[in-house]
Amino acid sequence: MKIPTILTRKELMRLIAVPEGDIETASNKHKRFNAVRNTAMLRLLCSTGLRIQELANLNRGNIFHQEQRIKVRQGKKGNDDYIPVVNDATWQALERYEKIRETISGTGEAYFVGWNGQRILPRQVNRYLKGYAARAGLEKNVHAHILRHSFGTLFYKPSRTW
Repeated sequence: MKIPTILTRKELMRLIAVPEGDIETASNKHKRFNAVRNTAMLRLLCSTGLRIQELANLNRGNIFHQEQRIKVRQGKKGNDDYIPVVNDATWQALERYEKIRETISGTGEAYFVGWNGQRILPRQVNRYLKGYAARAGLEKNVHAHILRHSFGTLFYKPSRTW
């Protein structure tokens, strides 16, 4: 069995730093919205191990700030699951996204949306990831599932944090 490729903690932080840096340097509100949203998506993927389709399927009612968890609807096995989110930086990124989302995209049910208010698609997420990986100077073939493998590997290690 082939061992899956993963990103190290250092590589994950370099990857996340790209959209976070774009927040401050965005030249217009569209680019700032994308940077804030993409930072939140990337942090959520890295800190939970969500599948890309699970991320895209999140609705506004699936985020539970008080309980520090999210509800993943109809995961791979067709079950609803609750996933803990214990990383403070992830919650901060989600809260920042929710504030900017309200001012730009209206009140639709989908949690992660594009500028037009439509639910973001998995292929869009992978396209952003590939662009950020190139800008971060990562030589690995980065896609959403590699983040899932990275989460599982890094969480398994003794520190249990990334």
